[in-house]
Amino acid sequence: MLVRGDWSENATWFNFTCGWNSIDHQADDAMGIELYRQGEWLIKRRVGYGFGWLTSDNTNSLLIQNDPIDRPENDYRFVVGERGSQWPYSGGDAHLIASSFGEGYSYALCDASDSYNSGA
Repeated sequence: MLVRGDWSENATWFNFTCGWNSIDHQADDAMGIELYRQGEWLIKRRVGYGFGWLTSDNTNSLLIQNDPIDRPENDYRFVVGERGSQWPYSGGDAHLIASSFGEGYSYALCDASDSYNSGA
């Protein structure tokens, strides 16, 4: 969801994503947010590539600390688990449950529960 306050140079822009992560090269970004206000990004996802970059903490999304997994520290699943991220490839996809748009408001409800279930 991309929402702009107006189309002037001083517009406020709010972004919300309810993306999937079971497709290769998709970031773990369900329920991620971004906010642009008064000419600068106040909240912006970190851009890059690799398992450390694709974790939920770099996409301004919810982090949940699950039970530790039994993996060596150089295994990407160890990094994902330590950060409380959504699981790339093995987690389920997020689902948009509801959305509503009207004069002066925008609303979206995303269920990302399955994204935090590890297949590791």
